[in-house]
Amino acid sequence: GQGGALNLCRNIAIGFAFCAASWIPGLAADAAPAPSPDQLADLRQMNITIDPMIEKYSGLPKKPILFSTNMQFAYGAAIRRVPEDVLLRYADALKEAGVGRIDFNPSIASLTDPLALGKYDVLIAHIRTLGVKIGVNPEYEQPDDGSLKTQAEYKDAAVKGEAFFAARYKPDYIAVVHEPTTMDARRTNGFTHHATTEEWRDFVSETAKAVKAASPATRVGAGAYNGDGREIALLYPTATPPTVFREQLYYRDFVEMPELDFVTVDIYFADSKGIPFMDEMVEMAHKANKPVYIEETWRPRYLPGHLPTGPIERGLGNSIYEPIDIKWIKAISLYAATHGLDAVTPFWSTAFFFYADSGVNDTTTPAYFEEVRQAVMKGGRTDTFRAYQALAKEFGTH
Repeated sequence: GQGGALNLCRNIAIGFAFCAASWIPGLAADAAPAPSPDQLADLRQMNITIDPMIEKYSGLPKKPILFSTNMQFAYGAAIRRVPEDVLLRYADALKEAGVGRIDFNPSIASLTDPLALGKYDVLIAHIRTLGVKIGVNPEYEQPDDGSLKTQAEYKDAAVKGEAFFAARYKPDYIAVVHEPTTMDARRTNGFTHHATTEEWRDFVSETAKAVKAASPATRVGAGAYNGDGREIALLYPTATPPTVFREQLYYRDFVEMPELDFVTVDIYFADSKGIPFMDEMVEMAHKANKPVYIEETWRPRYLPGHLPTGPIERGLGNSIYEPIDIKWIKAISLYAATHGLDAVTPFWSTAFFFYADSGVNDTTTPAYFEEVRQAVMKGGRTDTFRAYQALAKEFGTH
């Protein structure tokens, strides 16, 4: 989804193909630079938003929620290149962190690709031994799905692929689509048009029915994005229209669809103006008697009103942001526990293992993922890991 951005899978894949041979840890480990004015402004803005959220929600009654996270190394285009022992150690670490569910986002092509399936066979069997639920969020990814040129081709591939994957693995949850605007905007490979709300509703209906027929016990849902619209407009300038970033147009359909067992919200905002929209989406689900959970969330990486031009995930692993990452996870977990949501999914689990002051903290580089791999294998744990673990112990449920 939005949190995964465009180059995640490519960079993980490149990292495992070349980093071990071509990049030597430590060469980029310069002295920690002072935060830039933009970074300081970013931190101020996030604190202005987050601190009142924590203060407000800490005083409200809480109900236990499921803690989940997304396993970036199990993305569709990435998993083919990730060694099996890394996948298993990664899953073990997430269990240690207190997750009740592990999510991953296969590309449509990877749902039926033998090489990817060989890795999923091993990973999913291992996750089952851990007693952890599995959430699957298929999505359009470049370059994996570049051969799909129309919405009809995309729907046909998704219906067949998601049903096949569901029959093979019987996951606990499948969100058949999330962030339709993001999926639309990624399709820069000659798509003839952007899908309408009616076409997305048809996509969800047919795919959900196919998944249910293949795996009746799997809970099936769909979801939408709530975040800072400047991010969408900058990262996905072809989105139609570019100002539609809070996806209520799609979400209103999803909450009313009898084919769906649940709906999801992906939350990325730095401005407190996003909170009423978040409230609205949760309330829509409650009014429709539809369970709702947060499928993705993290702090956004762009300053409101002053946006850098790099990809959205740039600077994710920068250690100056670790304290704000911890606060964001706390704030949004408290929100979920006090507003009747079923689960919360802080997205970037790579942050459980590695941050750096400079050099290799940029997730647009393969070097970052090589550092994460080494940290996973060496048992590295960050303060973000420990903060998540403490929250899961405090009011998590499996």
